[in-house]
Amino acid sequence: MGCKLEAPEQTKRVLRVDVSASRVAQEIDRLSEYYGKRTTVDGFRAGRVPSQVIRAKQLSKLQEEAIDRVIREAYREALEQCKLAPINIAEIDEIRFERESMLSFRASFEVIPEIEIKHYKHLRGTRRMRQVTEHDVDSELERLREASVVLKPVERAATLSDAVVADLRVFQGRQLVREVAESTVLVKNLVPELQNQMVGKMPGDRVTVEGDGKVTTISIREVKEPVYPQVDDAFAKDVGFDNLTVLRDKIAGELERAEDLRSQREVQDEIVNHLIEKNPFEAPASLVEAQLGQISSNKEEWEKYRTDAIFLVKRDIVLDKVAAAENMSVDEEELDQEIQGIAESRNIPSQRLKNELKKSGRIDVLRESLKRRKALKFLVDNASIKTKNVKE
Repeated sequence: MGCKLEAPEQTKRVLRVDVSASRVAQEIDRLSEYYGKRTTVDGFRAGRVPSQVIRAKQLSKLQEEAIDRVIREAYREALEQCKLAPINIAEIDEIRFERESMLSFRASFEVIPEIEIKHYKHLRGTRRMRQVTEHDVDSELERLREASVVLKPVERAATLSDAVVADLRVFQGRQLVREVAESTVLVKNLVPELQNQMVGKMPGDRVTVEGDGKVTTISIREVKEPVYPQVDDAFAKDVGFDNLTVLRDKIAGELERAEDLRSQREVQDEIVNHLIEKNPFEAPASLVEAQLGQISSNKEEWEKYRTDAIFLVKRDIVLDKVAAAENMSVDEEELDQEIQGIAESRNIPSQRLKNELKKSGRIDVLRESLKRRKALKFLVDNASIKTKNVKE
């Protein structure tokens, strides 16, 4: 077998492989014998059909299957010979078969770019910390208050601050395409066009909206007035705290932890960005598309997320390179600790989770994730980071 490697781009590889036609002939012989034991042909005992009879009747099919099998085997051998690790399914084309001489084909695929990671120590970053204010706590309390609203039925026309209970029906032509019964919604949360039509309506009234080739009818059953609780000690007790002061302290603490985590992630991304700038490379298109698929299942939205996806792909690659440069690894104890933490958060036995991860092959993904986390910590620990207080 002969193979020629081409590298047209940083992340793309092309293998041109030549295989002796005798391998195809041998595979045809093997398949003929295999099917002879599993085929029924008039004049022969079941499972005893001679190979030459099978070849005579199904040569075209046998040759097609044999070529496919030989290509797959030769492709794997060529990868081992050239020490390549594709990250996507190869595109096989330019297949040529001459029965008396050679089978040849071309395999095109992507690989992780070969870069020697440099300048990954003493990177610079700024941790921008925002002080949690009383206004922030008040805003969170207001959200809690709104979540505790009680809707009281009223016999009057709806206002912008009210809620309505309504039946919704959507027609496309004469066909009913959607129906929702007794849906409760705040009028102020509707689109402006519906807000304007809903204000002033009474129970029993109907609103009709047309657009995008559809007609939507909303039949109002009830109008309800939101009644919001007072934010005081009684309210704090209703949501599980001794008094309002304790509740405010709890909210402030959670906001501070969230801000600490946000600023930490921001400076981590900044440091990784600097590292990517110092080690420029192309992000493999297949990995970018896979990342986009994780971000959004709607392909029409992919373009607006492409920059984020490229960063995430490059981040993983440079972290892998740093981990390799520093000979980082994840031992079984570290892996078990991580699995234990995940299992506790899901309220399932850790051994059961570990078995599931092994069975699905995801345990290696988890191990790689932990290694990248180590590499990221190494970058941050070895970086020069200054803290800056900001208002927004």
